Amino acid sequence: MIIQLTPNLSVSIPKYIISEHTIFREILSNIPEKQKELLYAIAKEGEAGRITSAQFIKRHGLSSSSSVQSA
Repeated sequence: MIIQLTPNLSVSIPKYIISEHTIFREILSNIPEKQKELLYAIAKEGEAGRITSAQFIKRHGLSSSSSVQSA
C-alpha cells in the first residue's frame, strides 16, 4: 500500500520524527544489527521491493537472502 503524502503530511512527518528523535534512537539501539542493516537498506531505496533479491542484497552489502528473511 502506498500512502500519498499531502504537502502538510510531507512537512509534519519529518518534524514529528525530529521532535521524537531520542525515542527513535533508543528503539534503534535495541534492534539487532542485521535488522538495522536491512532497515537502512530499505530507507536508502525509499520504496523497496524484492528485498530478498540478489540485486538488492548485493547493492546494499547484505549477507544473504536468508539473513534478510530472518531479520
